[in-house]
Amino acid sequence: MAGTLTRAALALGRAMVACDRARAQLDAGVPRSVFARNTIADRQRRTMPMQHRKRASGLRRHA
Repeated sequence: MAGTLTRAALALGRAMVACDRARAQLDAGVPRSVFARNTIADRQRRTMPMQHRKRASGLRRHA
């Protein structure tokens, strides 16, 4: 159980760092198009609920 939880936390942390890096690049003006910013926002919106749902189901299963 602890192994899976820590692995999920590590993956989430890595994803957050990647998101921050991508956002920093956007702010720096590397891809300055509104389209790119919208697709990144959509990707975040799409992935976050899934991660929460997975983590919740995992916790419920072990408890």
